[in-house]
Amino acid sequence: AHLESGNSKAEDGGCAGHGVNGQAAVVNLAYNPSGETNYNGVSGYYASPISARASIGTAVRGNYQFQTITDSTANIQGLIHQVTTSAKPNQLYRCSISLRGTAGRVVDFSGRFTTSSDAYISEGSGSQSVTLSASWQRPSITFTSPANTGILYIQYRLSAAATGVTIQSDAL
Repeated sequence: AHLESGNSKAEDGGCAGHGVNGQAAVVNLAYNPSGETNYNGVSGYYASPISARASIGTAVRGNYQFQTITDSTANIQGLIHQVTTSAKPNQLYRCSISLRGTAGRVVDFSGRFTTSSDAYISEGSGSQSVTLSASWQRPSITFTSPANTGILYIQYRLSAAATGVTIQSDAL
């Protein structure tokens, strides 16, 4: 469990987010937050190719990060992460992720919802535009899930179609 600190980095320790002083612990709901063993639960937005890239010494957490290199000029591409299959309707969620990639390219980071049987409901919740750079940055979004939500995803996709754009993520 982690609590976001003022510098937007998750920190361990004795704080309200760790269940001390009568506060509930903050729990990471992400199914596969870092790609250390595989990329289960991660899919390409408009068939964007996915890889778990070894990056010892450069990953935010562990030794791997997720990566896509876009390959379409016709479709906006990026990645979609399944966060939890136990999402609740009308629930407030806060999601953050570490992102970096081709400098100057803009990705839209947002929530996406389906029913428990994975029927599409909506996407774009809490949307935030992030301009990629070679350095890790950690945007956060907050949103309320719609009625009938069963599965929560987050997605980050280019704001405009382009080929050859690298998008890397870690520590969902």
